[in-house]
Amino acid sequence: MPPGTSEPHRAGPSPAALQHLDLRNNSLVGLHNVSFQGLGQLESLNLSDNSLMRLKNATLSQLRSLPRLQRISLSRNPWVCDCNIEDMVNWLKESNQVEGKGSLSCSNPEGLLNKPLVKIRSSDLNCSLPVDIQSQLQTSYVFLGIVLALIGAIFLLVLYLNRKGIKNISVATTERVIKLHQNFFKVCI
Repeated sequence: MPPGTSEPHRAGPSPAALQHLDLRNNSLVGLHNVSFQGLGQLESLNLSDNSLMRLKNATLSQLRSLPRLQRISLSRNPWVCDCNIEDMVNWLKESNQVEGKGSLSCSNPEGLLNKPLVKIRSSDLNCSLPVDIQSQLQTSYVFLGIVLALIGAIFLLVLYLNRKGIKNISVATTERVIKLHQNFFKVCI
């Protein structure tokens, strides 16, 4: 190394070499934009004592793809047992990675309060109605847009068909305004 230069600062091992990831007690409410890709050496993941209500399919797929992951801790999170948790429940039932999975239980709804997640059946979740509010809203916005476009097209068609009538109204209005001005000026003079 040349004189006057220093060795570059190293922050520690690279994330690819990470073996244990402890995210316990971080007030996490979701793992929507979290990526576990590139953590091929990860052996344990602690997500306990957070505010996680469910793990989505994308997260579950990433966890399945980690070849060395042996232990996942999910205890003391307020799991919401609705249709959105069905895939997570199925994953829990087949996974050997989750520590104490029998003690993970529903915090909501009241009808499933304290029921262990691994004992939840699809019929318990009452998934006959769609619960994906965002897709329902998108459908509503599309429908609203179509209705507004039709109303606009009808309005333009009416204007086009009555263009002569509109010209007559415009001329009549202009003549009436001129007469009012003339009468006003006669009174003022």
